[in-house]
Amino acid sequence: MFRGGVRTSGTPPRCLRGETVSSTDVIRVERLRKWYPPATVALDDVSLTLQSGEVHGLLGVNGAGKSTLIKILAGVERPDSGTLWVDGHGEVTINSAADSHALGIAVVHQELPLLGNLTAVENVFLGLHGRGFLAPSGRRGLAKRYEEVARVLSGAPPPQAVLETLRQDEWQLVAIIRALATDAQIVILDEPTSSLDGEERDSLHRAVSELADAGLGILYVSHFLDDVIQLCHVATVLRDARVAMSLRTDGLSQQTLLEGMTGEAAASADTQTSRSREHGGESPMLLEVSGAAGGALYKLDLKVRRGDRIGLFGPQGCGARDLLQGLFGLRRLRGSIRWLHSPLRGSTRHRIDAGIAYLPPDRRFGLMFDWSVADNLALPSLGARHGLAFVRRRANRTAATTAISRFGIVGRPEQTVRTLSGGNQQKLSLSKWMHGSATLLLADEPTRGVDVRGRRLIHEMLLAFAAAGNAFVMYSTDPEELEATCSRVVIVNDGRLTGRELVDDEITVERLEAIAHIHNPALAS
Repeated sequence: MFRGGVRTSGTPPRCLRGETVSSTDVIRVERLRKWYPPATVALDDVSLTLQSGEVHGLLGVNGAGKSTLIKILAGVERPDSGTLWVDGHGEVTINSAADSHALGIAVVHQELPLLGNLTAVENVFLGLHGRGFLAPSGRRGLAKRYEEVARVLSGAPPPQAVLETLRQDEWQLVAIIRALATDAQIVILDEPTSSLDGEERDSLHRAVSELADAGLGILYVSHFLDDVIQLCHVATVLRDARVAMSLRTDGLSQQTLLEGMTGEAAASADTQTSRSREHGGESPMLLEVSGAAGGALYKLDLKVRRGDRIGLFGPQGCGARDLLQGLFGLRRLRGSIRWLHSPLRGSTRHRIDAGIAYLPPDRRFGLMFDWSVADNLALPSLGARHGLAFVRRRANRTAATTAISRFGIVGRPEQTVRTLSGGNQQKLSLSKWMHGSATLLLADEPTRGVDVRGRRLIHEMLLAFAAAGNAFVMYSTDPEELEATCSRVVIVNDGRLTGRELVDDEITVERLEAIAHIHNPALAS
């Protein structure tokens, strides 16, 4: 049994030294089982084999067991039964993250633990070397090491590039290079494209293919079915903690994958939701924005009426995110902003009390992870004039039970949010506003990192919210999501509206892609 220890060799792994690597099993998971008391089975008899040079897709709805499997391979959790086998080590026991690294396993998480004010090379080696690694002599050696490791990736950023100046896909590449710098032979990519637009997604996929060509084994965890079909050699689907199917992707359809994930027959794998509800028209005005400027914004105008379902479409950095944050009071905006015909001023707390809600793109900033589901649902009322909601435990629990049932959250009122799956965390982040008295929802990439079934449910929640006489303004880089939910889409670029606007049946994936010159391979054909 392997019992841990840290590699000290500075030699790049054989797959990065240009040596020929034959296809062989690099890791085997056999009959793995994990359960959490009193009766939650997270993995049940799960087996999976990953080969060198293979991109192996791992899919499943939120709560299917993907995260638990990743945690076991990363050394964060230990299985209750089953075996792990790693090439060159035989049968192993992974007791810690250090054990996992020493076995050549690296995880690139969905939320990248990188620092925007540091360079690429500093981010790669931060924590991997001693205190003097930023000294001039140390910098030169590490820059050379960075270039050696990164040469397999044609689009790798230069070592001295400051991260905050790079695109989101280049951040992903830096995180991958950091994994390679630990001599990884097995790289686990957890939802790597969840925050990327079409061009960035293509760029990352080229990098993943290059890693496989270099002989690494890649476990690619994703909710994007078409990504898996186009990029991966094999797809394994988990459902209800078990392996529902494991197939070669040649000739595989999205419908087959979706049926494997949900256990339900489906006509197609898209997330199209009925858009038959009428849009706001000349209903009462909620919000009037005139000449909004600040951050990336430059004199942007927008009107929102009750019942409106408005999408903002544009590339990362277009200014749409700055608008949503400014309207919620998270950043300063110049210009005229009127809410219910009166000037909108005051803190974020004032705006919450007025009926404005905000769903951030990163759920870590919308939830208290060490609090219970019930207390998170009460967050919007904390500090309100009527008192502190968290004191009323019994009322919170009753309200939480209702919200869990209404919004399809898989969890219990007393359960800590940290223990929920990512998709259920996202549904909780959204439902805490819809459970309250919000009238306008400002949503930033609302289904980021959510599976197909969860996306559909969130879309239905948004449509029901607007149909009840409320409104939402949503920024999304996913044309399919805008087509499924919006009655009006405005195009944003360089901090202003372009003047191009689509309404109702004009909102199609094809039109949006043509307008923005974006090809998104995750869209259904």
